[in-house]
Amino acid sequence: MSIDKFSQCPCGSGKKVKFCCSKDLLHEFESIFRMIDGDQRLAAIQYANRTLESHPNVPSLVAVKAELHLQLKQWPEALAAAERLKQLSPDSSRPYALLAIGAVSENEPAKAVSLLQDAVDRMTDNIIDSYALNAFAMIGVLLQSHGDFVAARGHLSYFVTIASRSDENASQALVRLDSSPEVPLIAKDSILPPPPAENAPWLQAYRDAIQVLGQGRMRASVQGLRKLVEQYPKEPALIANLATELGWLNETEQSAELWRRFTLLPDLDHELVVEAEALAQVTLHQPTSDLVFPTRITCSFDNLDAVMERLLSSPRVIKSNVDLSQIAEEDQPPPKAVFYLLNREPKEELAKPLVRGDLPIVLGDVLVYGRQTDRPARLEVDVTAEVDLDQFISELTEIVGELSDVTREPIEDEPTTWLSRNLYPRWYVGGPLEQSESKQLLQEQCREVLLDKWLRQPCSTLNGKSPNEAAADFNLRLRVEAMILRLETEEASAMQGFDFNEVRRKLDLPTRGPIDPASVDVRRLPFVRLERLPADKLDDEQLLVALRRTQLVMAVPALMNFAREAVGRPSLDARINKFELFRLLVETAPDSDSAMHILAQGKAFASARNESLAPFLLMEMQIHIARRDPESVQRVMSQLQSKHLNEPGVAEALYQFLYMIGAVGPDGQLAPELANDRAEATGAAAVGSSGGLWTPDGPASSGGSSEGGSKLWLPGMD
Repeated sequence: MSIDKFSQCPCGSGKKVKFCCSKDLLHEFESIFRMIDGDQRLAAIQYANRTLESHPNVPSLVAVKAELHLQLKQWPEALAAAERLKQLSPDSSRPYALLAIGAVSENEPAKAVSLLQDAVDRMTDNIIDSYALNAFAMIGVLLQSHGDFVAARGHLSYFVTIASRSDENASQALVRLDSSPEVPLIAKDSILPPPPAENAPWLQAYRDAIQVLGQGRMRASVQGLRKLVEQYPKEPALIANLATELGWLNETEQSAELWRRFTLLPDLDHELVVEAEALAQVTLHQPTSDLVFPTRITCSFDNLDAVMERLLSSPRVIKSNVDLSQIAEEDQPPPKAVFYLLNREPKEELAKPLVRGDLPIVLGDVLVYGRQTDRPARLEVDVTAEVDLDQFISELTEIVGELSDVTREPIEDEPTTWLSRNLYPRWYVGGPLEQSESKQLLQEQCREVLLDKWLRQPCSTLNGKSPNEAAADFNLRLRVEAMILRLETEEASAMQGFDFNEVRRKLDLPTRGPIDPASVDVRRLPFVRLERLPADKLDDEQLLVALRRTQLVMAVPALMNFAREAVGRPSLDARINKFELFRLLVETAPDSDSAMHILAQGKAFASARNESLAPFLLMEMQIHIARRDPESVQRVMSQLQSKHLNEPGVAEALYQFLYMIGAVGPDGQLAPELANDRAEATGAAAVGSSGGLWTPDGPASSGGSSEGGSKLWLPGMD
């Protein structure tokens, strides 16, 4: 890093040093930059402070000081320097960009967005300040963490558009958002209204308003569009673009109001209208089912031994084998024991095939604490199921005896949705379960919930009405359609192949059928419609476009359809990496049987081309781990060792995988019992994290994933 009289001044004005505030301090800046190059930022700050004592009103010195504090994450000092810079240079973009970054550090997205627009509004010569550009990326990430996905995408898209001109890795910021499963598919796209007529009287003013977006000036563009919408209140292109840009600015209420206004315009395609309503709901964080919270019941008792004896003897209570030290709170002793309270006594023997009604459900986790210096012995019961709390406490008292000081409070840091709680009850099975059985149970539960319970469940998005009631209300009918579309596209991987047209027909709503590829441009078809393209009717070019677009946003059901078709087309052998597609299909397989079928296809493809089977064998070993099948793990590992160990990367991948799952002991040898134990723990963690089928060694709480299990994805765990 160097500076001379022809360099740009550090104050951010865009002027050269010889024409700006740093022209008389060139020697001092050279010293500061040498310290920065030597990674001596504290020394550079001290030197800048000494120079400021004699030159207190030089903006470039204050700017460098602020930047140094930012680099060291000394936020209060950085913000103070940025405020001082704003006093010295109120028309410069630099202090506002620095303050926007400071607002990110303070976790204030609204403030950060506003300050960033203050910065870009002050840019000269259409050259964006480097700190303002970085602020777009930082604010985008912050907005995503707050669930403001539309605004996040707007900021990250601008950052990628500008930064990718000089940084080929810049696009990764947007890729991470678009591939995130937490971001609704409707929020990863742009709603495209019908194009304006070429002779529209407002067309040039519209283009002028859009043009300033190239400078990052979203607020200025919104002002121009707002005037046009006032003049032409029924133009779809104007309303849609204004709604979009307000969403980018995180003006959620205004954006959603305009999208709903858009849905009332005449002559619009109904699918476009439904998608606009869905985007309005996502913008407002409106749920497809309301949040629910577990309840923690705390109560005291006198006799620990008696309580333990009664819990151990109750047929409705199951003792957990969880490691008690892992659930101890900081500076507090761990519980004496953890139990699971069921809604009824388990049957001694379950019918085959399993009958859902035969399986008891875990109502809550019972933690037993002994007496402490400052408090009596107590139970802490986390109720995770939907129960009548008064009845639950009465039943708990019957099991353990007299309780006192009973309190109840919601566990607000462990929310879930009503739909998730009901789709994945914590069934108690009591032992290993075939994945085909698990899949069948979940499919049955899914149908019951979506075709009955959800339809009768009130929801805040529907003004407190149920989908059944709202579908009969002309003013709310569209909201129900949008909620179903969101469920269909946001929760598709978890819905076990459920056909949402069954819900639509039950509510007398329009269904969604296949789309003729000849009637659409696959490059512009909304992401939420891509799944309806019959993969076998796409030509090669259309299939490649559909495959690329669905992979970009991880639209898993559609991606699997297109990938399955692509790997089976010989005409695409030389155009795509089919090994990568096979891997993708295995990772997104709904269960291990499907994954094994795909692996068989992949092996046949590789064998026909005399390619190594090692990548497929490594994936197969993960499946056998998930199936708790140490013999098959040993068989596949032996095959890898005997035939593929000398291939590049195989030995390293094999050892790393086995070490991560705990199947390799200290001597480097496979320990089958370790592999089996860890597989059970991993499988239990995956099931427990989403509710689902619970086994005795599952996690103590259904509210999150296990801390100790493998972080590897295992096929069949979705």
